[in-house]
Amino acid sequence: MAEERQLEVDVEGYQQAMREQRERSRAAGKATGGPTLKFEAEATAHLQTTGVPLTDDRPKCARAARGAGLLGGAPRPGSPGSRRGPRRAEE
Repeated sequence: MAEERQLEVDVEGYQQAMREQRERSRAAGKATGGPTLKFEAEATAHLQTTGVPLTDDRPKCARAARGAGLLGGAPRPGSPGSRRGPRRAEE
């Protein structure tokens, strides 16, 4: 592509810049590599046996679903709460 446009590519310079960037990326990952959250089977069992209550995510899911029309949206025709009767085959 560069040849087609009569451009020269400094391949060695590009490769050197890539090596330097990889090193910066590795160093940044090590510097900010704080503790990670990892639940092993033993840890979750400990939470259950020590009486830590389960998280109830239903309120979050219900809020998100209302916006998406999944839960709490308009009832399907023929379902309880619907003003229309059951659908006919030709609809």
